[in-house]
Amino acid sequence: MGLPQYRVSIGLPVFNGEEYLEAAIRSILVQTYADFELIICDNASSDRTQEICSAYAARDRRIRYFRNRQNLGASRNHNRVFELSSGEYFKWASHDDIIGPDFLSKCVEVLDRDPSVVLCCTKTKIIDKHGSAVKSYVVSLKTDSPRPHVRFGDLMCTRHMFFPIFGLIRSSALKAGPLMGDYAASDTILLARLVLMGRFHEIPEYLFFSRSHEGQSMRTLPSHLSSTIRSVSRTLGVGPTLHAEWFDPAGKGRRRFPGWRIYLVNFMVGPLPPAEWFDPGQKGRILFPLWKIFLELSVSIRQARLSRLERARCYAHLGRWLGRNCPRMVRDVIFAVLRFPGWVLRALSTSGRVQHEPGGGAA
Repeated sequence: MGLPQYRVSIGLPVFNGEEYLEAAIRSILVQTYADFELIICDNASSDRTQEICSAYAARDRRIRYFRNRQNLGASRNHNRVFELSSGEYFKWASHDDIIGPDFLSKCVEVLDRDPSVVLCCTKTKIIDKHGSAVKSYVVSLKTDSPRPHVRFGDLMCTRHMFFPIFGLIRSSALKAGPLMGDYAASDTILLARLVLMGRFHEIPEYLFFSRSHEGQSMRTLPSHLSSTIRSVSRTLGVGPTLHAEWFDPAGKGRRRFPGWRIYLVNFMVGPLPPAEWFDPGQKGRILFPLWKIFLELSVSIRQARLSRLERARCYAHLGRWLGRNCPRMVRDVIFAVLRFPGWVLRALSTSGRVQHEPGGGAA
């Protein structure tokens, strides 16, 4: 007998998520819409994640638990949960976020009713480590517009958190193009591809709850940052997040000029999470993260099914994005130049060790 078929697939990639994992799983299992499967991919966790997932999988046949032998990186693990899915609709879930009981039922209703919608999400509240709401996320985007260039421009040129990636998505749309790449902000690029395919619909109810806590990847500085940059960010009094006050409402108003301080740290840090979070093999390599994003956005526009006029308008919005991010693209080049001598020395030392190993080289 084959596996049961469900209309909705939920993919939960996780690495060392024992602290909040059970709350995330419980919020999924109590959904009023029950025709779903939950696929959990454990990225070689070293905490109690395996124990927790195995216990829930034994109690509910809708849960399928997989464990990677080694950490594949966030992107590949996110892609794997989709590749293992079979539902008509798909949703990524995070191990530290929760959803309201009606999240699936209301999103499925929208997607069933309107074929022009490729992704359905709900309004978002920020919750703390105890699960208490601390802030309503109130940024509105024009991603429901019937015009692709309006959707693309607002998604990429408005400052916001990319919460729609946790919405309910048509699986056919995800299968139509590449999933998440092994580079920083690949989830953003995926959203850009989707928004060029069709409309996003936001349900005006707070049914998605994003947890803010110290273990978030967005709160972790990339390992390649120098001690000088770390000390400057501490002196300025802000962390690495793009919008610190969203994650720490208690600190709002304590800093006199939070806007330029956050911008300065963001200029120095670059895309967060760092590239090695998406792909462990990227650690220590010289990368051009903003240039990569620009390239992928260009390719997405070129490959999208658009009229010539719509395509030209999307390129115009990409020009706006380029103008806003040009300083950080210059920063990528500066960082690469500064790191190049160290990269060469490491490469030479590694080559020397391989040549002097008994047996003569790497397999």
